[in-house]
Amino acid sequence: MDLFHVVSLLGKNLCDIAPSPCEMETTKCESRNGLAFCFCKDDYIHNPYSNKSCLGNNCLTFLIFFIKKKTK
Repeated sequence: MDLFHVVSLLGKNLCDIAPSPCEMETTKCESRNGLAFCFCKDDYIHNPYSNKSCLGNNCLTFLIFFIKKKTK
């Protein structure tokens, strides 16, 4: 890897690069110090299986139902 290529990425907004590091429907992407952070939009919650997307209320309800059914 070219060192100058790595250095040039530090000055870029990673959220503007395609493909986006975050799933854009459920998250807001913020670029800080050369890193991209994905924050859940309103009405969405953290996805325990991904740091790039969030879960909506319908997904959470289904997940809880599925887990309860599986443990019976």
